[in-house]
Amino acid sequence: MRKSRFTEEQIVGILREAESGVDFIALVAEVLHPETPFQCIVTHLDVHGGPSDRAQQMRELLAAVAPGRAVLAGDLNTTTFSRGGLHRGVATLGTLACAPRAELQARLNAPHAPIGRAREPLFDLLRVASFALEPFNANAPSLDLRFDDLHELDVLRGPLRDVALRSLRRIERRVVRRLDWIAARGFEPDAALPPFVLPELARGARAASDHAPIGCALRSPRTRSRPGRPNRRG
Repeated sequence: MRKSRFTEEQIVGILREAESGVDFIALVAEVLHPETPFQCIVTHLDVHGGPSDRAQQMRELLAAVAPGRAVLAGDLNTTTFSRGGLHRGVATLGTLACAPRAELQARLNAPHAPIGRAREPLFDLLRVASFALEPFNANAPSLDLRFDDLHELDVLRGPLRDVALRSLRRIERRVVRRLDWIAARGFEPDAALPPFVLPELARGARAASDHAPIGCALRSPRTRSRPGRPNRRG
């Protein structure tokens, strides 16, 4: 992983490198805010491994972050499942199809729980590094499951793929996932804008991405919250 000052062209080059086979990528920037300088980290962790792989990626990322105020955000791919290989795929599909709905939703919506033994251990690493999660994230999923997007089905072609996808629609309807997160160190939540998820921007003609945008407002403990509520929809 690299940590430095990059031009726009260099950043584009790194992103292209990531697409060509790098496991994950993170950008660490120093924001020279006049009142509260801080580090901003954006990352996209690997979806094709498992919780232990993502924990190792987070471990490497945190090692590149200097002490002090920091905000980390991105698609952490906290599915709680492991991908890769027929056995893992079948096991995951069986759980998604057959697990009691309440048990499944508890697992998918709370990959950061329980504290100290999180289903995705990367969250415990964030907590050890003094990053807070709960105040900066809405308790809502950010991605609907769409089997059309899964690479595992790429081996199927034509009518066979269509038949497989139709048979999997029932599972799609019972699975939503919480993959996108904001973590902060040295900040407090600003009550002027509670954490939010905008699922309507991940569906239909208005979709900006397959993931729903997330956001929140933060403030330094020394900064008073501004009155009023901003228009979060721009």
